[in-house]
Amino acid sequence: MMKRSDWIWTVIGLAAVVFSCYLLYKEIRTISLDELQDSLHAIRLHNWLMAAGATLGAYFALAWYDRIAIAHLGKKISWWFITLCSFTTYALAHNIGASVFSGAVVRYRAYRSKGLAPQDIGVLIVFCSFTFALGVLLSGGAVLICQPELIRRVADVGPWLSVAIGAILLGLVALYVLGSWRQFKPWTWGKLRVEYPRLGIVARQLVAGPLELACAAHIRVAEPSAYFALPEGQRGIFVGGGGSVRLPRLIGVPRMADMMLTGRVYSATEGSAYGFSQYLTEAEGALPKALELAERVAANAPLTNFAVLQALPMIAEANPQTGLLMESLMATVAQSDKEAKKRIRAFLDRKTAKVKPT
Repeated sequence: MMKRSDWIWTVIGLAAVVFSCYLLYKEIRTISLDELQDSLHAIRLHNWLMAAGATLGAYFALAWYDRIAIAHLGKKISWWFITLCSFTTYALAHNIGASVFSGAVVRYRAYRSKGLAPQDIGVLIVFCSFTFALGVLLSGGAVLICQPELIRRVADVGPWLSVAIGAILLGLVALYVLGSWRQFKPWTWGKLRVEYPRLGIVARQLVAGPLELACAAHIRVAEPSAYFALPEGQRGIFVGGGGSVRLPRLIGVPRMADMMLTGRVYSATEGSAYGFSQYLTEAEGALPKALELAERVAANAPLTNFAVLQALPMIAEANPQTGLLMESLMATVAQSDKEAKKRIRAFLDRKTAKVKPT
C-alpha cells in the first residue's frame, strides 16, 4: 500500500506534467494543426537526424554523469534505470525550470527507491555538477592555451594572460587528478562528505564533461588547399549521406549535375564564390577564422541566435503563408526579450557602432 508521501509526490509529478502541457498549449494555440504539420514536414530528414543525434549525445553524457557518480558511491544500479531517471529529471528541469523543485525531486524519489540514503543522493548531485564543471575547466583551459589571441576579444591584454588563465584551469584539473591518484583527504561540508574518486572514474569524468559541450556546430570556412568535387558520377554510383538534399540548396541543381556528370572540380576560390563555403582564409587560417566567427556569434543576443539557427531553416522551407506566420511569431518573441530591448535602446541613443563593410 502506498504511503501518504508517495501519493503526494505522485500528485506533484502529475501536476508538473499538466502545467507543462498548459504552457505548451499557450505557446502554440495560435497555430493551426495543419500549419504545425507543414512546419514539421518542412524540416529536412538530415536536420531531424542531426538534431536527434546531438540530443541523444547530450542526454547520454548527462546519464553518464549519474552512472559515474553511482560507480563512485560503490552502488550497483542498472544502466536502464539510470538513463531513464536522468532523462526524466533533466527533461523536467530543462523545460519547466526550477530544477530544485522539478528534476531534483524526481531524482531524489527515484534513487531512494533503489536504497540510496539522502546523503548518497546529495553526493550524487554534487558529483554530477562537478563533472560538468570539470569538463568546462578542461575544455576552457585547452582553448585558452591553444588559441591565446582569443582573449583580446573580451579584454585588451596580451596573449600571455590567456595562457596563464588556461594553465591555471588545467592546473586545477591536474590537481584533481593528483588528489584522486594520491587519495587526498575528502571534502566535508556539514554532514556531506565527498571523497576523491578512483582514477578510472576521473578518466570517465574527463570524457563525459567535454562530450556534453561538444554536441553542436553551423558556418563553413575553407583554406586555399580545399577543393570541391563529386566523383560519384565517374565511379558509377550516386551521392549519399544527404548530399543530394543539401547541396542543391547551396549551389543549385544545374551546377551539382555538372559536377557529377563531367567530374568538374571547383577550387577553394570558386567554391567560396558559388556558395560551397562562406569564408575563404589564408593557409592554416580556417581554424582561427572559425573561432573568430564563433566569438562574434556568441556576442549576439541568445534569443536571436536561437531564432536564426532553429526558426530560420524552417521558415525558409515552409510554404509562404506558414513562413510569414512563423516569422511574425519569432519576431514578436525576439523583440520582447530584455536583451533585445537594451540593444535597440543603445542603437537609438547612438551608442553602438555604425554598420559598415569590413
